Amino acid sequence: MDTSIFAQLTLVLVIAAGISLVMRLLRQPLILGYILTGIIVGPSLLNIVHAKDAFESFSEIGITLLLFIIGLGLNVTVIKNVGRVALITAASILALVGIAGFAASEGLGFGITQGILIGLALFFPARLSSSKSSPTNARRRGSTPKLPSASSSSTISSQH
Repeated sequence: MDTSIFAQLTLVLVIAAGISLVMRLLRQPLILGYILTGIIVGPSLLNIVHAKDAFESFSEIGITLLLFIIGLGLNVTVIKNVGRVALITAASILALVGIAGFAASEGLGFGITQGILIGLALFFPARLSSSKSSPTNARRRGSTPKLPSASSSSTISSQH
């Protein structure tokens, strides 16, 4: 089997197209198909990808393009409306987690410096979980305007 970067990329794209077609027929989000493609072509199943550096560069370019396309579809007024709520929510979660971590470390007999460091260390998981109170979940409750999704951004870019 030819292991050039072009053959590997071709196989990955063909498998991704096939799985994307199946996902579309099953009315499932395409992102599930892309994740499934990564699992299939990765080292756990078919192990097609051998030029890991090249594919890593492709993935970085893809993420950059995706973020650019999403940025094209964003509305500044929506960001201003949602941004204030998201900032207040995230700041309050971070403060509560930091204070709770500091209090717990003080209760366990750590010093002030260690307590501050433990409180700060808990910020990162709290910041990641604060997406539970993101505008997407608020939108389901009907309290904030709808943000454009990646699929709507791709339709915007395909109209040009």
